Amino acid sequence: MNTEAYFRARPLSVIALVTLLAFFNATRFGFVWEDQDRVRDNVALRSFTSVFVHFIPGRNPLDFKAYTPVAYVSYYGDHLLWNLVPAGCHLTNIVLHALNALLAYALARELFARRMPALIVGLLFGVQPIHTEAVTWIKNRAELVGGLFFLLSWLLFAKWLQRAAAPSPLHRYAWESCLSEKISRPMTNDEIPNDESAVRRTNDETRKGRSTSERANWRFGLRDSGFFRTWVLRHSSFRPPVADCGYAALGSTPHVPRLYALSLLCFILSLLSKPAAMTLAAVLALHVLLFAPRQRFRLLLATAPFFVLVALYFVLIGRAAGQSEPGSPPLLARLSLVPATLCFYLRATVFPFNLSADHKLANAAVWNLAALKPVLGLAILLAFAALARKSKLVVFSVLFFLLALVPVSNLKFLGARPLAEQRAYMPSLGYCLLFAAAVASRPKRASSRVVCVLAMAAAVALSAATAQRNFAWRTNFALWSDTSLKSPDYGRPRHNLGELYFYLGRLRAAERESHHALRADPKSAISYANLGNIHAARREYAQAIACYGKAIELKPDLAEFYTNVAIVHAEMGDAPKAEAAWQKALAVDSKNARAHYGLGNLHRYRGRHEEAVREFDQAIALKPDYHEALHNRGLSLDKLGRIPEAIGSLEKAVQANPEAWMPYYELSRLCALLGEHERAAAYLGQAIRLNPALAQTGRPRGN
Repeated sequence: MNTEAYFRARPLSVIALVTLLAFFNATRFGFVWEDQDRVRDNVALRSFTSVFVHFIPGRNPLDFKAYTPVAYVSYYGDHLLWNLVPAGCHLTNIVLHALNALLAYALARELFARRMPALIVGLLFGVQPIHTEAVTWIKNRAELVGGLFFLLSWLLFAKWLQRAAAPSPLHRYAWESCLSEKISRPMTNDEIPNDESAVRRTNDETRKGRSTSERANWRFGLRDSGFFRTWVLRHSSFRPPVADCGYAALGSTPHVPRLYALSLLCFILSLLSKPAAMTLAAVLALHVLLFAPRQRFRLLLATAPFFVLVALYFVLIGRAAGQSEPGSPPLLARLSLVPATLCFYLRATVFPFNLSADHKLANAAVWNLAALKPVLGLAILLAFAALARKSKLVVFSVLFFLLALVPVSNLKFLGARPLAEQRAYMPSLGYCLLFAAAVASRPKRASSRVVCVLAMAAAVALSAATAQRNFAWRTNFALWSDTSLKSPDYGRPRHNLGELYFYLGRLRAAERESHHALRADPKSAISYANLGNIHAARREYAQAIACYGKAIELKPDLAEFYTNVAIVHAEMGDAPKAEAAWQKALAVDSKNARAHYGLGNLHRYRGRHEEAVREFDQAIALKPDYHEALHNRGLSLDKLGRIPEAIGSLEKAVQANPEAWMPYYELSRLCALLGEHERAAAYLGQAIRLNPALAQTGRPRGN
């Protein structure tokens, strides 16, 4: 058995197993919140060609602002593997997160050159409770895929840097001299002398000044990061035993440009997965400045292509995908939000309690005392980094945390959700590195075994907290009930809970939640619309139209409000007003499939079947699996005497929704008219299977 390989694989196995167990209960959950629109009902994910529409900026079929085309390609992979079943989509998210935890471990191995701190980083990153929103919410695939390529690009760059930063012959001589005397402690940058005679003198002083036990127990300093030792063990004539050096598994030096090119490729993929990945360019520059052993300016130039790619991203994609939210605060107000935003993510990462799907960010004045508290928190964090400046990894961890939060700091206001736990996914790695650095600098009397036991106990506790937090995301009702309890004065949880009560038929509870939402946010147009839906369900049409009118007044550019008004007028029997409302909806959004369908229905009921077919055709072109439009199109074609076309349309309706009995019944009737009695009997059998009442009457109940 290869003992070295076993000890290398053991930390990876532990990290993967603990991470998978912490999130595995999510595989029993369904789609929640925006999952229905982005994944379940997104027809563009069901074909190889249509999924690449997401790569065209501004051409996303669902008109989402975030430019994340690679994440949508991963959804197409879910379609091929699991047919977009929720359990399969959740499993993909969990596996991606486990891979990210393993990459975090690999990066920490590069930075610490020790397994124990790297294991702590991997475990802590894998089971952080704040990652629940990013992992358990399927819609957040972009965080996971973007994080995967972000970490992979960083790791490849670190590997390249380790090989590109080859020491000079004088450095090599100093190291060979140290290793030939079997001194365990490698020299740091500051200790390497400037001439050959000083090299020998320094070696003698080092050898005489330390006892054998001190030399044997020396731990690699954070400043060394393994760069020199790895280079010497590969390139010098000295070859210590495998058991002593532990570098035998590294093999021969790979082709250096290949690592750099792969790092650039992964960076491009991370940008196409998550726009916040642009911070990697600054992270790599910081990595070079702090950890490169020599020739830092030359190596710093190697980060220039990453900055060029960021600039190209802004030029080519930024205008279409990164526009500011309408109604965003002015620059001075946004600057006052930055400290509060950063401190929120710091608090939620270090103390992951009271996690919620909705957090409110108050628009505080710059010199308000409430705004100065976050500034004080950030000052303490930076002061800690300054005090620990001798440990480069501590400084790097703090700066990485802040750099990774810049895109989500509300300098560019993030609209309806200025704070979201999912955005702490990659910045939390900075906290993990900082925690591991603190553990690595433990007193000498602290046993490694004790540290390992404590780390595993903490991992188990965090895993239990993560598994418990997952249950809040099992259904929409569980999610918004939990959020309403933790944020009782916020409008969105109350509104969404009211919508759920409405769909369950609990109109009184829905009305109560809608009024709560309006008290929390009196300018919430969707809450007025939801209240209008409740009045319409009670046939209180005057109150419903008044509520819809208030919603339109607050947000006149949303076609859904006009469609609701049209439906109410149609139920009241006022066809002209209904048609006018449908036309207004189409004027606001000409690609609204529901508006075309509603207008087609209105034409059909008024006997205008040619116009109805045209509207149904436009609705189907926008939404090919719109089974209601396919069904009603078939009925209009039947009225026009175009029976073969009607049969074709009804058959497509059956394919789009096999559980609807009415298309089968209409198909049996039309096939009987054409004399195809066997086919008619087969369709009638399907209709009876879905609606047993047809077996007694031979026709729909009420006819």
